[in-house]
Amino acid sequence: RIVAAARDLRETLTTRIDAANRRSDIVMVDCLSPLLTQLEGSVVSAEQRLRALRQIATGGDVAAVNHEYTMLTVLGQRFDVLESDMNQCLGDGDISAGDDQVTVEVEVDLPDEDVTAPVPPPPTVVVPVVVPPISPVT
Repeated sequence: RIVAAARDLRETLTTRIDAANRRSDIVMVDCLSPLLTQLEGSVVSAEQRLRALRQIATGGDVAAVNHEYTMLTVLGQRFDVLESDMNQCLGDGDISAGDDQVTVEVEVDLPDEDVTAPVPPPPTVVVPVVVPPISPVT
């Protein structure tokens, strides 16, 4: 399933790059091409991992099966990230601005004075400096 989804993603990405090339959309090609390069390498790795998993599964080595399965799962997550990056290049990214509704509650017993006004600093106290007397001995 992971490898099949990656192959579908590769086909979609290739189609998008070809369309961008036909439109002479250099920015889109520059955004998508590195993703295709990364995807190609990851697809090859996923195919190798799947073959290894199928071979190991018949032998009964549970640790090796778990390892290959984990590697395939990680590659599947990588494919999800690449798909998200592709969608960002295309402007279809999962961008959320958050809630589009604001609720304001006003308390009825608010103070009358303006609490945002700065409070004046306390008055400064001047302390006289007393100079010590001069010593009679020099």
